[in-house]
Amino acid sequence: MAWTLTDDIDAYAAASHPERYTIAMTVLAGLVKNGPRAYGTDDPVLAWWSSDGAVRAAVLHTPPHPLHVTHLPAESVGRLVTALGPTRVSAIATVTGAEPDAVAFARATGRAFGVHMRQRLYRLDELTLPDPMPAGAARVAAPSDSRLAHVFDEAFGAETGMVSGSATLIESRLRASGVGGGTVRGGARCRQDR
Repeated sequence: MAWTLTDDIDAYAAASHPERYTIAMTVLAGLVKNGPRAYGTDDPVLAWWSSDGAVRAAVLHTPPHPLHVTHLPAESVGRLVTALGPTRVSAIATVTGAEPDAVAFARATGRAFGVHMRQRLYRLDELTLPDPMPAGAARVAAPSDSRLAHVFDEAFGAETGMVSGSATLIESRLRASGVGGGTVRGGARCRQDR
C-alpha cells in the first residue's frame, strides 16, 4: 500500500481511472492537451494510491486550484500527507471531493477547511429552450475575442469565488472553438464552457 507521485501525465491518466470522476477527467483532458502548466504556473501534483495490486484512490492538484481527491481509504490519508510533504500541503488552500474525504484530509494536515460549495451531477433528460428567445444570435468565439474571454473569465471567478482559468487554457479553448459567444444588440458577449 503506497502513494505513487508522478509528473508524467500519461502515466497518471493510465493509472488513476479519471473516467469515474468528472472533475478529474476534465482537468486531466486539459493537462493532456495543453501540457502540465495548463491551469497555472506551477507543475501539477498527480498521485494514486495502490493496495493489493489495484489503484484505490487518486489525487490531482493544479495550483492555484483546489486539490481534487477521489474516495480516500482511511489508511491512505495520513500517508498522502506524508507523501505530499509540508511544502505541497501548505500550498493547498481548498480541497474538492466527497465531504468525508475532504474532512479526513483536513484532519490529517491539522488544518481547518470549510465547505464552500456542494456539487451534484445531474443527468440532462430534455433541453427546454427559453420562450421567448433572448435577442441576438449565437456565434463561436474567435481568437480576436481573446481579451473579452479573459475579462469574462475573471468576472466569473470574482462572482463565484473560484480561481479563474489560466491564459493557456482560455487561449487553447478559443483555438479549438471551445468557447461559445453571442452578439446582443450590437455589443459582444461571450461565455466560456468550463
